Amino acid sequence: MLGCNNALDVEGSNDLIGDSDRPAWDPDAQTIDNSSSSSTVAWTPPDEDMEGEPDHYQVTITSEFDAVVFSEKVTEPKITVDTLRTDTEYNIDIVACYDANCDETLIPEFDAPPTWRTEIESWYFPQIAGEDIEPLMENAYAPTLIDLSTFSDDYQGWLFTTVQRDSLGQQIHISTLRNLLIGDDDSSITFDLETPYSAGLQDVPSVLEFTSSSARPIKVDDNWKLQLFVSIEAPIVGERSMIGSWISDQGVQSIDLYDDSGNTCEMSSLDEVCGMNTCMDSNADDLFSLNRMECISIIPNTDNRMLVQGRAEDNDNSPSNLYVIESIGNGEWSALGDMGATPLIKDATGASVHVEDGVGKLYYWDENTGAAYIRYWDPKSSGDREMLELSDLETVERVRNVYYKDRSGETMLPWNFRVVERSFISFPNKEVMIATVENSDGERHITFGVLQNP
Repeated sequence: MLGCNNALDVEGSNDLIGDSDRPAWDPDAQTIDNSSSSSTVAWTPPDEDMEGEPDHYQVTITSEFDAVVFSEKVTEPKITVDTLRTDTEYNIDIVACYDANCDETLIPEFDAPPTWRTEIESWYFPQIAGEDIEPLMENAYAPTLIDLSTFSDDYQGWLFTTVQRDSLGQQIHISTLRNLLIGDDDSSITFDLETPYSAGLQDVPSVLEFTSSSARPIKVDDNWKLQLFVSIEAPIVGERSMIGSWISDQGVQSIDLYDDSGNTCEMSSLDEVCGMNTCMDSNADDLFSLNRMECISIIPNTDNRMLVQGRAEDNDNSPSNLYVIESIGNGEWSALGDMGATPLIKDATGASVHVEDGVGKLYYWDENTGAAYIRYWDPKSSGDREMLELSDLETVERVRNVYYKDRSGETMLPWNFRVVERSFISFPNKEVMIATVENSDGERHITFGVLQNP
């Protein structure tokens, strides 16, 4: 709600219409509609007996971080502003103009600047109830979605990669999601998925074990291809951790990871890695390599950068950190930092970046507070206005909350389920999250959430 506390000085008193020793006009601005990214504010017009009806209003809206998000002429005593930041306080300044050039004005007097706060972004997970879950995919994680329609009118649906666990170990599946329909009450989903029998990659427990996967489209010789990444633990040789990749020779719709017999390719040793290119290796004698690489996620709209959850030191038993690694050519990647790998955010896990309308949002868990947070990543802040750079990420002082709620509308308790990976699909008036949730036993399942207050 909008509130008032302290008196403000009246600016432009020479142009003030009415008796200057009393409040000439109190618009009593109020939010009449509010969500996590949009607000409608209405106010009371000046008394027409004073000077007639205003020609227009000059309205300026400023965030709590002094960013002007709206400054325009408005003809009605009401304004709706979209693309606001979630969980953020805003202030509205209103000047009534009695001519087109705003030479003759009526400036309001408030007890305090009228402010309101956008709602905290809230996601509804209908397949979760307390400690129970009925997931889309059981014992599966690391969902990656790539919209195929962006590459050709002949493509339909989304390329969908997952890691799935069974009694034989873990497999990376490369599928096509043909259609996804959400019920009118957001509680059901139709998941039209096609997965070729042999498409994918198999690990061998106790030899090589997958910990995460991510994928992206890349252009090679003017042709779109699929690049698949996987993070791997190799317990047979101590605590060795790696990130590897493959590039498809079949375009962006699939990747050939079959063995000579046409079956799912099995990574049986560090010598049998199905043609994998080693992007980063903890055994490398390099200050900019990581010792543990537990979870990986390509950062959209960046120049070859990836988020990695892990640790830089082999004797570090503290909570995992988030690092940014970047491609340095020849298939190799390196962690960013001045004097070695430097965390982007310390004690942070379960990170994903979602880009919408050019602005990114970094979702993650803070291990110290046990809370889920968002930080905005705005390319307009500095450098290339089309690409996300590290200087574009909001500082720790601008952390926002995010709510994950179960079927009953209760906040999901982090010791029951945590959202640790996310991919997003946007529909008209509906935003869907395909997510990995992890329970207290470390079991992971893929489910979905729907944004309740877009």
